[in-house]
Amino acid sequence: MPTWLFQELSPFASYVAIAALAAAAWVLVIVPLWRFWHLSPRTRGPVSSHWADENSQPEPLGLDLRHQSRAIPNPPRRTSAEVKKEIKLEIAHVLFTDIVGYSKLLINEQRALLDTLNGIVRETEQFRSAEAAGKLIKIPTGDGMALVSYSSPEAPVECALEISRGLKEHPELKLRMGVHSGPVSGVIDVNERANVAGAGVNIAQRVMDCGDAGHILLSKRVAEDLAQYGHWRPYLYDLGECEIKHGDVISVSNLYTDELGNPESPQKFKAKERKGTHARTAKMGGKLIWVTAGVTILAAALFLGGRLNLFQSKPSTISERTISESLDLPRVAAAVRPAVALIEIFGPSGKLIKTGTGFFVSSDGKLVTNRHVVEGATNGAAKLETGATYAIGGIIVTDNDHDVVLVQANAKGVPFLRLYGGLLPPVGSRIAVIGSPLGFEGSVSEGVISGQRAISKSDEWLQITAPVSHGSSGSPVVNPNGEVIGVATFIIQEGQALNFARPVSYVSDLLVKATTTTGLVPLSAVPAQQNVTADAPEFASVDRCLTNGDAVTALKILNTLKEKYADSPTLWFKFGYTYYELNLLEDAVSAYRHALTLEPADAIAWTNLGVSLAKLNRHQDAIEAGKQAIKVKPDYPKAWGLLGSEYVATEQYHEATEAFNQAAQLDPSDPEIWRGLALSYSHEGNSEKSREANARLQSVLQKHAQRAEPIQRGSANTEFVRYANPYYNFSAVVPANVLVKNETPSSNDRALFVSQDGQTKLLLLGKHNPRSHTLAKIYSEWAAEHTAADPGKVVDYKVLRDDWFVVSGRDGPRGFYVKGVLRQETLLLMCLEYDEQDCPLTEQDIGIMSRSFNGK
Repeated sequence: MPTWLFQELSPFASYVAIAALAAAAWVLVIVPLWRFWHLSPRTRGPVSSHWADENSQPEPLGLDLRHQSRAIPNPPRRTSAEVKKEIKLEIAHVLFTDIVGYSKLLINEQRALLDTLNGIVRETEQFRSAEAAGKLIKIPTGDGMALVSYSSPEAPVECALEISRGLKEHPELKLRMGVHSGPVSGVIDVNERANVAGAGVNIAQRVMDCGDAGHILLSKRVAEDLAQYGHWRPYLYDLGECEIKHGDVISVSNLYTDELGNPESPQKFKAKERKGTHARTAKMGGKLIWVTAGVTILAAALFLGGRLNLFQSKPSTISERTISESLDLPRVAAAVRPAVALIEIFGPSGKLIKTGTGFFVSSDGKLVTNRHVVEGATNGAAKLETGATYAIGGIIVTDNDHDVVLVQANAKGVPFLRLYGGLLPPVGSRIAVIGSPLGFEGSVSEGVISGQRAISKSDEWLQITAPVSHGSSGSPVVNPNGEVIGVATFIIQEGQALNFARPVSYVSDLLVKATTTTGLVPLSAVPAQQNVTADAPEFASVDRCLTNGDAVTALKILNTLKEKYADSPTLWFKFGYTYYELNLLEDAVSAYRHALTLEPADAIAWTNLGVSLAKLNRHQDAIEAGKQAIKVKPDYPKAWGLLGSEYVATEQYHEATEAFNQAAQLDPSDPEIWRGLALSYSHEGNSEKSREANARLQSVLQKHAQRAEPIQRGSANTEFVRYANPYYNFSAVVPANVLVKNETPSSNDRALFVSQDGQTKLLLLGKHNPRSHTLAKIYSEWAAEHTAADPGKVVDYKVLRDDWFVVSGRDGPRGFYVKGVLRQETLLLMCLEYDEQDCPLTEQDIGIMSRSFNGK
């Protein structure tokens, strides 16, 4: 390149150079392009030409009910009478389908496949319900059909999944599907038949055209609508942009599950990746040389203009960029930090009691943070890094379940952040967190999304690696564009970057609720949560660790929760249980005593305290703890069993016999009770009673074994004990105060547990599995919906892994949860059935049971 381009020019020479380059660009670029696009109707066509006849019509979808060929002709010009019959413009949800390779088939083959497709579609629940409600328009298109619904964006997607399920029995039918929500206009054709036209249907077809056989593709609009619901997110995969007719592009997402849809990238996207260039550039032929020359000259002009500062433009903001894989941390920090605030919380005396972080989401002072940041506050303030400080006037709306809150600061014209409205970035995406840890404002850290966790369908978390510390609660988690994708909420110290954030969808929900909220709630109306239940998400993490035998990690998590839940009896109960598991008995005693000062009427805590004391050989103290447990709950068999064991240890055999007999009446399935009773009778010299007790012990041991240790507690004081099957060598924890073992099944391969009212049943089953019966086949049988045997069966959740699966749903008024584990030649099944309206178990309880049932 000539060296003069890199030298400073005089002002006069600069202007001359710019003028000359601009003139050359006009001659070499603008004129040829204008001629190319507007004076070549034979190559461009009237649709793309702004010079076309004003009465010319854009190409419609042409859904003529009589038309049976794939070619879609332009409709004849409508008369004024027909126009009057046109229905008003509406937003509809469209599912467009066609049979791949249809035109290559013989006529009889085409007819057979269409009949099969029609039958599959008509059998879907979505089709039947929409048709019955009069909210469905059915339009044949020759090699497929379009279904236009006016119900909800989920309806066509659910229908597509049902069709995909039906296609599994017809591998000869290669179908692709596309879904879009958009404007349509209903019309009545000359034969007085219903028809539909509009962009909503056109784009649905274009989306479908981007796919191959088996694909269920969604437009960007539909994908973003579904992404607002947690149960759809795991099945949405952003494919990027696809070129459609006339060189336009649309954003497309692929929808598939473990068994439905097509996980492969469509051929159009694979071809795009291979070519790396836009296909339309090849069509320009010789004109490409002129365009390239013009672009080169313009680039030189822009370069010179930049050198001479003649072209002044506003720098692009972060929000104007598209999402990228790389993270320009200085740029993101510069854009985000001005809108992030240090939140100071003051108590009744006016003393600062804690700090946190928040971020503005509007210029009029709406501020987002965690609910626990403002708990127990009398007053609060938001301080920006510029030093500007704004009093927090009150709460607009709060979400207690997800620990997020929208407050109003007395501020106007403040910088604010944009919320990300698309699908959550996939695991591995780069993110940044800007917060005020320990009061240090504007602290920046970066990392990746390391996981997307769901405790339940309505309780989701983002796991991130970006380092955060105490005081960072409420910090925005942002993508490379500076858009908020989450709210940092809690951390697990010493847990190797185990930091968690609430997805931004919960914040979006707050803003929607705020539109119907009037007035502010004082900060003092949000008291500190003292009696937190075991359903808190952090405690669910502790339960998972304990269930899996990882008490060390459970203790690390509990240590991070001390400050937040210092006055919660649940916290100290779990400390006691965890210390016991680690054989830190003195610590366990202290923790249980602390829990009991906060909740004295807890029979389980009294019993576990007694067990810990007994292991320290403090037998008299253990007896007193057992008596307290019975005083609180006289029908608690574990407390009576504790007393019996301690009376034997202190040689009070008569009292031991009475205690064990009382325990045996309350729980005859506990082998430890019969073992203790046999021993106490033996010490009393009653050999006949001792033999009877031993016989009962052997009978119980043959059926199942339970661990006589402190009981893990789930939600609502659910008491879990471990059932073990020695014949198939597996175990599971069972809620003993909800389900009682039914002694009727005498087979060694199963155990049935039933609630007192008979409405909740748990079957644990082991069976030798033939090699021909694969786990996938067993899974598909459980996951099948609307079968002849179970026409009312609906599956809400299903997942299949290499050696286990889970399926849950409902069959009429009954809910079910099934977990299968394949271990070498043995199949293990956990089948839970319950009344959906009155289930005594929570999702957390079922989760604990499921995680414990792992074939070990």
